[in-house]
Amino acid sequence: MTKSLLAGALVLGLATPALAAEEFFVALDTTANQCRVMMTQPDGVIMRMVGSASYPSLDEAQAAISNLPECNS
Repeated sequence: MTKSLLAGALVLGLATPALAAEEFFVALDTTANQCRVMMTQPDGVIMRMVGSASYPSLDEAQAAISNLPECNS
């Protein structure tokens, strides 16, 4: 019984950091012509991805908006 509990705790401990990982995307709303930060990858129709990468934090994604030419036109 203790081996099962220990194994379960180990699996849960290893999986938790992977579940907490977040990605942020900078997307251009083609109808409003404004850039926004999203937590899901844009669909490419109404929201088009700007840049070529996701950002690990919200602050980095917001900072990227001011540096991307598509967002400053």
